[in-house]
Amino acid sequence: ERPGSRAVSPRARGEDSSTALPDGSRGTWANALWDQQERFEASSRAVEERMAKIKELKERAAAAKARRERCESELESVVAAYGPSALEAQEKRQGELQVELEAVRSALSAEEAKTRQLDAGLKAKSSDLERHKARLEDLRQAKTDKVAEVEAKVRLSASLGEAADE
Repeated sequence: ERPGSRAVSPRARGEDSSTALPDGSRGTWANALWDQQERFEASSRAVEERMAKIKELKERAAAAKARRERCESELESVVAAYGPSALEAQEKRQGELQVELEAVRSALSAEEAKTRQLDAGLKAKSSDLERHKARLEDLRQAKTDKVAEVEAKVRLSASLGEAADE
């Protein structure tokens, strides 16, 4: 067993001879399906984390924009009241806020790119998972059909044995 993996019963591994697939791959399919499910869930969690980060960055960008607008408003009143020296201080502060806003926008853009990449991966994993689930269902149906066939043969054999005894 791999570390962190769940135990797989002998039946799920395909060790039950009456239900084993011809190539003995039942356990392989079950493990692959389990691994696929784990990767899908991990990808989903990663996308949720990225979405939360994007939301936080958008909020920070909005706050920085609001601060910039307040500074611009203050700048207009200071220029009117105090003249060029106050204007220079406000211009410096506005420049700092603009740099901060650009940094937040850049981080937001990077997070959105990562989220798009994770979304694409998540869609691919989801498609694989659905394909594996369909294959597993086909295997289960084949097992059910095989069990019914064996039971019918056993009943027929028992009937023939009883008829031969008479």
